[in-house]
Amino acid sequence: MLNQAKDVQVPPEVSFEMIYRVFEETLSDPSAGEYHTYGIEAAENGESRRIADISLNRREVEELAELFNREELDPAHFHDAVEDFFD
Repeated sequence: MLNQAKDVQVPPEVSFEMIYRVFEETLSDPSAGEYHTYGIEAAENGESRRIADISLNRREVEELAELFNREELDPAHFHDAVEDFFD
């Protein structure tokens, strides 16, 4: 399984410690075979949380991570914000 985090653009005015970044995984499905999917990692003070397999569209996930950074999303709302984005 490939598991790479990609740093997204964080505006210079962002001063909070939480950073949201995109990571890529290679997953396998019996009917679809191997595929690449993207998730978001929330990292703060050496600790991180991940939501995997958000989308097959890298750019879409990058835009979401950039939004979270720009708006300084509170990590308490991380899971809900990802769900809301796709509703």
